[in-house]
Amino acid sequence: KAGKKMLIFNEIDFEAEEPVIRSFEEIVSDCGQKIGKNEHTVSKGRKNMYFNRCFDPEKIRLNNIFESLLCIVALIILSGCTTNNQPGENYTTVSNERFTEPEEILMKEIFSLDSSVLKTPIDIKFDSAENFYIVEYRSPQIKKFSSSGIFQQSIVTELDSSIVSSLSVINDTLYIGFAKEKRLLKYSGDGSKLGETNFESEIPNEIELLDDNKMIGSFRTNLAKNEDTYLGIELKSTDNNFVQQKLISSFFGSYFHGNIDPEIRTFPFAVNRDNGLIYIGIDSDSSYRIYCYDHSINLRSVIDNKLPPVRFSKEELERRKEISKKFKTPALKSLNKPFIESLLVDGNNNLWVRRASDASRYGVDNSIFDIFDPSGLYKKTVLVRNAQRIDQIDMRGNKLFVTDPIHSSLIVYETGSVSGSVK
Repeated sequence: KAGKKMLIFNEIDFEAEEPVIRSFEEIVSDCGQKIGKNEHTVSKGRKNMYFNRCFDPEKIRLNNIFESLLCIVALIILSGCTTNNQPGENYTTVSNERFTEPEEILMKEIFSLDSSVLKTPIDIKFDSAENFYIVEYRSPQIKKFSSSGIFQQSIVTELDSSIVSSLSVINDTLYIGFAKEKRLLKYSGDGSKLGETNFESEIPNEIELLDDNKMIGSFRTNLAKNEDTYLGIELKSTDNNFVQQKLISSFFGSYFHGNIDPEIRTFPFAVNRDNGLIYIGIDSDSSYRIYCYDHSINLRSVIDNKLPPVRFSKEELERRKEISKKFKTPALKSLNKPFIESLLVDGNNNLWVRRASDASRYGVDNSIFDIFDPSGLYKKTVLVRNAQRIDQIDMRGNKLFVTDPIHSSLIVYETGSVSGSVK
């Protein structure tokens, strides 16, 4: 994979989403019980977005003083909760304190697709033959292309009047999610239906295979109440029938009034099948940590990186206002960027972390990646040009795919070597 970014603005169909999935009180009760069991990875710099899940929105609006008191109590209780490991669980911490200036990656364009072929692409997935599948914003279909970028077909499901909310490809089978209908349809790469799974409330947003009968994925629940939309996201392992095996972390809060950044995932993750590890990040703007779990969801190590917070530039804030209007996404509540934007694993088992960068130094149209070896030690930092923060970046061998929803384009590059150590 790895660790492909799925924009949150594709997780909610504002015009068609069913208003009630579970009772608000039931969700609040569930969240309260989970917090009491200390089963959350908590973002220290952005705790307010986690606390929203534990309060009734009517109380939030009518009694701000009471909310503040509860937040103080919650801060005291949760201030030490940075992982979900159980007492007695052993793990190592890998600390990285020295980071070098980014080296520009040498890239040669192989091919590109423009707005004559794509319309606001927001996700891309690949099969074993390196064919790729594109999800477009508010579209009912999936577009299939060959590895060289030749259009193959549009895969239209039986829900041809609905909107695709997610796509995962596992063992060359397409798992196509429809949030409104709470259905996950299984299709082959040639467009034949293979089956489906219906859900009562939550629905998978992105899933990855761990072994023959285990997957990891993010699951979401949407709830509308008092003219606001509430978003619940759980990161967990399941069996192949989507029965939960282990909850890793969860979030519940107001989509429009909470501190949600719609351009990145709440729980970015990447799976490395060669070394049996799952890399998980949280959207903290104050701590830069990656949690490394084995496929049995036991915490093995924490990659702890010492870097100062990064603020949004004025140009980025203005650009975000334009994006919020176009996609009806929340305005930014924080001036600091979450450190981790996405995670990738390359062919040499190195971990690539797309992290927050200073746009005043490196530009708003470029991205920064920190590269770590399989043990978590920092190797180097690289700069990828013409890849803004909202763009999705994927790696397949020595090819880099940059999917741009704003300009409705996909550019595929051939990259040079990234091997080497810290200078």
